[in-house]
Amino acid sequence: MKTVPAYPPAIQKFKELLNDVEVCMLMTTDNGGKTTSRPMMTLDVDRDGRIWFFTNELSDKVQNASERDAVALIYARPSKNIYIHINGTCTIVRDKAKEHELWVPPLTEWFPLGLDDPKLCLIRVVPDEAHYWESTLSKMVAFI
Repeated sequence: MKTVPAYPPAIQKFKELLNDVEVCMLMTTDNGGKTTSRPMMTLDVDRDGRIWFFTNELSDKVQNASERDAVALIYARPSKNIYIHINGTCTIVRDKAKEHELWVPPLTEWFPLGLDDPKLCLIRVVPDEAHYWESTLSKMVAFI
């Protein structure tokens, strides 16, 4: 039997916090320097700490990411005192196997054609730095 090693401690803590905050604000910047934020449903934080989302390949966020791949993710759940800020690098991914792995039924609200949608693609964010608010210390703490 193969044993799967545990997640690194920082990624495990990150995953635990995100279990309580499913949606973040994804901030992108266009070539003119204008920032835009929009809510995104987090699908997974993988073993390497990469964060995954679905999107439409014709969306503004894909256009922005093709111009400038630096993004920010903001997560908040005030009722649980959870606040997370991530700066990272965004990549647009077209991988049918990964799409099947990450697909969940609620996504049909945004993608009525489901996995058959030809415009469906993934966004992968690799964190460059990540911080969360540690309420017991009343300060931001670095993950990465």
